[in-house]
Amino acid sequence: MAPYVMSQVAVYGCPADTLPSANGPRIRAASMNGQMGYNVVTLDEAQYNAGYTAFGKIHDLTALPPVMAFIFCDESMFSLNDGYLEMGLTTPSYPDVPANYHGGRVNCFGFADSHAEVHKWLGTVLPNTPYAVGISEQNPNGSPAPFNGGVVYTTLLDKDWIWLTNHTSIKLGSEY
Repeated sequence: MAPYVMSQVAVYGCPADTLPSANGPRIRAASMNGQMGYNVVTLDEAQYNAGYTAFGKIHDLTALPPVMAFIFCDESMFSLNDGYLEMGLTTPSYPDVPANYHGGRVNCFGFADSHAEVHKWLGTVLPNTPYAVGISEQNPNGSPAPFNGGVVYTTLLDKDWIWLTNHTSIKLGSEY
């Protein structure tokens, strides 16, 4: 898609993300699923979500069908950093936080089969992740989210964490 959008940087932003960064408007909100796009899985990447599949190409999506696998979503300005949205698949956590821009309750996802979906957050953590100037992983003051060292923690019962893990990857050797 790069040849079609390279001069259209606005496609990487979310119209509902209206608060500026310290250096002006953000040029992107979109991040790629951290388990997608690997050509070669490095040692660090293999250890990050040990026991879960990292997908290099679309044809790798066999155990997790493309209709279930999200490729892109909006990442919260709370953790926006490197272009990948990392999920804590082995520990109920959000190393990177999905956005809650649309009234604090939803995020937009692009899936491997090319459909898009707006998903409503049902848990208690993601709808309460702060969306305010000056609040970030590096400066979590006033954050109502359970914050500890750059990671927002949740529980195994968090409906949003369950939904996201089911659409992020699959345990090695498993079938959907």
